[in-house]
Amino acid sequence: ALRLSPPIAERDIARNPDGSLRVTQRFSPPSHFGIDYSCVVGKPVRAAIDGTAHCETQTKNGVMTGFGRYVRLEDGKGTYVYTAHLSTFAVNHMARVRAGDLIGYSGNTGNSTGPHLHFEVRRGSRLQAAAIDPEPLIVWPVPETPQPPPQPTEPYLPINDPLTLAAKTEKERYTKIRWWLEEADRQDQDHMPEYALAIRLSLIEQMY
Repeated sequence: ALRLSPPIAERDIARNPDGSLRVTQRFSPPSHFGIDYSCVVGKPVRAAIDGTAHCETQTKNGVMTGFGRYVRLEDGKGTYVYTAHLSTFAVNHMARVRAGDLIGYSGNTGNSTGPHLHFEVRRGSRLQAAAIDPEPLIVWPVPETPQPPPQPTEPYLPINDPLTLAAKTEKERYTKIRWWLEEADRQDQDHMPEYALAIRLSLIEQMY
């Protein structure tokens, strides 16, 4: 089954008020044979398939019309992919490209009422009648699942220090308490007064 790499990144497509992608026209022959993504001029446009890039410009009487500047990708097996109304090309004519390669930048050339990317796919023929709906064939990248924020860890204190809790003789307890008091002083010197106070409060809690 045919699968298409996105011709433009989702982040570069304009959004509707509800956050969905702004599609100004969908596949609706015979009036429209592709899908139009609203975007500003100059967004990267990428190859949707592996193939040969044909960089062309539609003109009439010296004026750009129709698709304006466009790249037609041919896979050699009967699939033709068009990205149209480009501002500039980013690939050489007849260059071999891979899906995802940069081929141009979005624009407003040709028969266009505003900046957008026209994306069209034809199977078996370059005739417009061979166009198929590209929208369900695009494989958009799965957004990364946001990682939960790290849970705060319990501070290291005398009340949860295994060595302090394991002290059995008075000398062992005294040695650990003295170490913790010195540690509180070090934390004060390192500008960590809250931790130093927590250590001292923990020692008091252990004493009582």
